[in-house]
Amino acid sequence: MAAPLGLPTLYAASPIRDTKDAMEFCRVEELDRIEGIWEFPEDRTSVLIRRTNINGREYELVLLNTPDCRLVPGERIGLLTPSADANRYKLSLYMKRDLGVLASAHSCTAEFKENAEALYIHPMKLRLSFRLPTYFLPKFWKLLNISFDNPGDDLPRGLRKLYPITSKSEKLTYL
Repeated sequence: MAAPLGLPTLYAASPIRDTKDAMEFCRVEELDRIEGIWEFPEDRTSVLIRRTNINGREYELVLLNTPDCRLVPGERIGLLTPSADANRYKLSLYMKRDLGVLASAHSCTAEFKENAEALYIHPMKLRLSFRLPTYFLPKFWKLLNISFDNPGDDLPRGLRKLYPITSKSEKLTYL
């Protein structure tokens, strides 16, 4: 029987409910480069990303800790699916609960940046334009174009890898 989002129950025998369990899992298992403990810095939430099946075709996001009291440590809050590009994934995250069950999964693109030990999120964007069909060159004469210049939009959004760190920039160098 599969869990929501098509998540198989491969690790049902050894549930992970906190950072200590997740660190032990990371020490014992042979991990892919994407697997490990990650943090959503803006939400102060940490998750374990791990394979959901033997072939490693998909990864689940298991909640470790969060200030959001609506979520429970150990819950599967999302799914990461590889794409044709080895560094890009489809990220599906639950948005809310319906009758006590996680529901309304929404998707976006996650891009793995190995040198930064980060997953950059590229969310969907709303575009709004209005053109009168009577003008020639309607794309040139955009009659309504709404845009906002927010310097914060230039900052990368996503997850930061906490453990295990493999990037050369994060390792200590002793002289």
